[in-house]
Amino acid sequence: MSFYGDGLFEFVSDHERYYFKNAYWALTQTNLWSWLANNTFSNIESLIFSDNINIKMLKSKMFEQDIAHNHSGFTFGYTLQNMKYLSKNGYESFRELWLNNCL
Repeated sequence: MSFYGDGLFEFVSDHERYYFKNAYWALTQTNLWSWLANNTFSNIESLIFSDNINIKMLKSKMFEQDIAHNHSGFTFGYTLQNMKYLSKNGYESFRELWLNNCL
């Protein structure tokens, strides 16, 4: 398994899992994992409207899959913040934090 895991997110709820899998796929396809790890976002609700070229590229890739069309500004930002944690800390840390705080 890679630093970023396998992208299945079997330990999260179905609703979040679909968004996380979509973002994981898009980050892998666009090669933006390290970029995400090294950037700061102040307002998660506004990420979906960002003019940042990498956010636009990531959003475009995510929207190639139907699940992304259900995003609100909040869910898009929430998903990216979770992927940011994963990109900085790795799958095992993300999984442990999720299981300890979300169950």
